[in-house]
Amino acid sequence: MPVGAPKDNKNAEKWTNRLNVKTDFHNEKEYQDYIEANIEKFTKDVIGLGKYISHETNKAIQIQNFAGTKERVDLKIVGSKGVAMVELKYPRHDLPELRNSIGQCLNYITTAKKVGYKFDKMGLVSPVYDQRIFDIIQEFNLPIELYFLSKKQHSKITVCQTTEDQKKI
Repeated sequence: MPVGAPKDNKNAEKWTNRLNVKTDFHNEKEYQDYIEANIEKFTKDVIGLGKYISHETNKAIQIQNFAGTKERVDLKIVGSKGVAMVELKYPRHDLPELRNSIGQCLNYITTAKKVGYKFDKMGLVSPVYDQRIFDIIQEFNLPIELYFLSKKQHSKITVCQTTEDQKKI
């Protein structure tokens, strides 16, 4: 069920408070384990890749950096409608870690393109919603899809356009 983020920051604090549910999990490993235990539903219902085919965790993108380490994305998911690279964030310090995750995602995208690694979407998934992260992605039209996921609810965060009729209500 998609949810639209507020177009202005007037209601952002309400959204942020409503969508911060880190209490479901103790750490990022538990968060990833939960997603993997529900990978078929996650593939179809959350990231919209259709029927689940396969997935890999800590997928290495085959390029070595100067330090000799490979870039590793948290999840690579293959569904009937495509392939997604997914960065999971269960932040201890919400804004700095979520902000850094945007850079991680852009790095994965760039690295994947350099080596010819094919994928259809880059997703950032977290049990924490921060309007500022959504604003950065939207402002620069970044090729990152932002998802909120807890044990009770999930949403792809998108821009909600207000029509003239809705403004009258």
